[in-house]
Amino acid sequence: MQLSAEDEVSRLRALAECRIVDSPPEEFFDDIASQAAYLCGTPIGFISFIDSQREWLKAKVGWEIAEIPRDQSFNALVLGNPHVLIVEDTAADRRFRLHPWVQSGIRFYAAAPVVTKEGYVLGAVSVVDRLPRSLPSGHRKILQTLADAIAARLDLRRASFNPTTSGPDSRYQLLFDRNVAGFYRTTPDGRVLACNTTFARMLGYASKEEVLGCQAQQFYFSAEERTEFLKKLRQEGSLVDTELCLRRKDGSLIWVVENVATTCDEQGGVTLIEGTMVDISAHKRAENALRDSQERLLGIITSAMDAIITVDEKQQIVVFNKAAEEIFRCSAAEVIGKSIDRFIPESLREIHRLHIRNFGQTGVSTRSMSSPRPLAAVRSNGEEFPVETSISQVTTSSEKLYTVILRDISMRKRTEEQLRQVQKMEAVGHLAAGIAHEFNNYLAIIMGYTELLEREIVGNDSLRLNLSEIKGASQKVASLTRQLLAFSRKQVIEPREVDLNSVVWETHKLLRRLIPATIDLIPKLQGDLGKVKADPAQVQQILINLVLNARDSLPEGGKIVIETAEVELDEEYASRQLEVQPGQYVMLSVADTGIGMDRETLAHIFEPFFTTKQEGKGTGLGLSTTYGIVKQSGGHLTVASVPGRGSTFCIYLPKLSDAGAIIPEPSQAQSNRPRRQTVLVVEDESALRKLMMRVLDGAGFQVVEAKDGEQAIEICKTWAEPIDMVVSDLAMPKLNGLQLKEMVAGLCPTVKFLLISGYAEEVVEDPTILGTNTDFLEKPFLPDELILKVRQVLRGKNGEQPGFASAPPADVGT
Repeated sequence: MQLSAEDEVSRLRALAECRIVDSPPEEFFDDIASQAAYLCGTPIGFISFIDSQREWLKAKVGWEIAEIPRDQSFNALVLGNPHVLIVEDTAADRRFRLHPWVQSGIRFYAAAPVVTKEGYVLGAVSVVDRLPRSLPSGHRKILQTLADAIAARLDLRRASFNPTTSGPDSRYQLLFDRNVAGFYRTTPDGRVLACNTTFARMLGYASKEEVLGCQAQQFYFSAEERTEFLKKLRQEGSLVDTELCLRRKDGSLIWVVENVATTCDEQGGVTLIEGTMVDISAHKRAENALRDSQERLLGIITSAMDAIITVDEKQQIVVFNKAAEEIFRCSAAEVIGKSIDRFIPESLREIHRLHIRNFGQTGVSTRSMSSPRPLAAVRSNGEEFPVETSISQVTTSSEKLYTVILRDISMRKRTEEQLRQVQKMEAVGHLAAGIAHEFNNYLAIIMGYTELLEREIVGNDSLRLNLSEIKGASQKVASLTRQLLAFSRKQVIEPREVDLNSVVWETHKLLRRLIPATIDLIPKLQGDLGKVKADPAQVQQILINLVLNARDSLPEGGKIVIETAEVELDEEYASRQLEVQPGQYVMLSVADTGIGMDRETLAHIFEPFFTTKQEGKGTGLGLSTTYGIVKQSGGHLTVASVPGRGSTFCIYLPKLSDAGAIIPEPSQAQSNRPRRQTVLVVEDESALRKLMMRVLDGAGFQVVEAKDGEQAIEICKTWAEPIDMVVSDLAMPKLNGLQLKEMVAGLCPTVKFLLISGYAEEVVEDPTILGTNTDFLEKPFLPDELILKVRQVLRGKNGEQPGFASAPPADVGT
């Protein structure tokens, strides 16, 4: 909207009365420009006034231009429209597509007009950005509030009153009444003698006549405030630019700036009090809004979980929030005013300075900090730790500030490393378990036929010796596969309630014989130790493995300490360790004073076949077996070692509650049937199935075979005679051994069941799956072991020998 010629003349007269154009810089205006840019989140902010030819910039942030021709001014648009003007994308607005500002990269513009009491727009508070964006309603209000504060200050400048005169000349009465400043005259006791219309309107009265005769005391909220005002006036003789909070007629408050003087008689007594006042309530609201915004910002900074650090152009710290104190482990008082270099690794300081310098030249308000190498910071104690950071910049009236938001990711890095280690061990475990499964099937065949051949040969010592060597090698391989299964946690265990102190004492004599006299073996056991649920044989194996490793690390002698204790792993500890639940644990530790291990060795010690010993001195399966047993038992394993200072292995097993119970033994069953008993052999590996049938047939059993679970079900349905027992592989296609057992129980309720496997994943994950009435035999096994187990199951472990014809073990296969 275009202004009329008359309005433009009045507008320019009001601007001239402000004496603002071409005036020197003032802190008030510089602060307003900085606050506008900061609160609206833009890199550019300025305050400008528009005369007849140009737009002149009184204060500016992020902008170097001092004045703009009026025909190129964005702000000229607000002269006839006293409302906040916003252009979210200048390039998309037809008014600005060819404008030089848009061509130079200006994309966002917003301006709040500075309006006089008469409604004339003198200029604007503007914020500008090089990116298209919007301005929330809250930010619009802040921008207008800042503009109103400027208008109040300019109205004060326009106020012109000479308090030594008795009153305005009648020629200037209209100007006196319509002045933007309120004029008043009172007696020393506070009676109002004269005022102008503006004064009356400010205080909420309908006319100046209504004010005349009032007492000045009623314009104050308390008598004490009026008394304090008069005391200062008498002491100084006059008051300049004094801020007061006065009471309006309706009880509301108004903030004013007063210039007051006294008239005295010849004796020095005060006869008149005269003054002017300008309404600065809008300015006070802007101040309060700014203070509230600063307090909110301070609250956010203080409560933020990330470190927030602001530095000046000299890289000296000016803001250091609570999270920064906790992360860097020092107080803000210790570091404010100091260089941020103390928190940057020496190797990264030059890179940091270069990054800040380049970032300061981009004009970009914020971005993340990245580097080809991981970013790191340094705590006050010298500890280096990994971080993620972002940086922002803002230019104030006097300086440029950089704010870094920093997050300590050391916990995340530790967790990621633990996860990678767990995933690696899981992958190796699956591979080891698969290999062990296949080995066990073929080992059972090799060992079984080797023993049968050994019994058949007569008088051939050379052949018997060769078979003995094959048998011994097979047993060693079987031992290795058992260790692989233990590592991969695929070993069927027999957990029960265990007292670790008892296990240590039972193993102590054996360990003492394995340890040379140059090494002290010291038990350090806590009395009244809680119980754990574990396989006691496996716990003994763990202890032997750890002590023998400790022995090998002490070639010159030393000390090995075996310790037990009850400990609590709390939430904080559990948060730093994967697969650990907080709670009560029983600890078993083995510590030595040996040669120790470096970090590279520690990263691999639990991997199968990894060893630091000389060739032929170890298989590299001792610690991997220990790792698997602990994990399968629901425990947690840690190791700490320093080269030259020894190692400490700590095993944590969940402590049983008082209600913990021993796993019951299988129920007993009696059988005295005289007939030849029938055994159904279910095994998908044909060579092993044939071997088992031959062994059991030779032992006097009637044997029926099935290649899988489905065929076994058909046999149970159609076999003419009762089937006394099923010997089934656990891991089979179509139906596994557990599923077969459930189905057979429905067909033949009295049948006994024996599961065999070298790889029993389902049972390993939940040992209770087998129940108390299901027996298990681990592959590989010898013929005699199979015969013995079948007989035990048929009669019950403590029952009588079943009444059927059977050949003695020595005659099996003959």
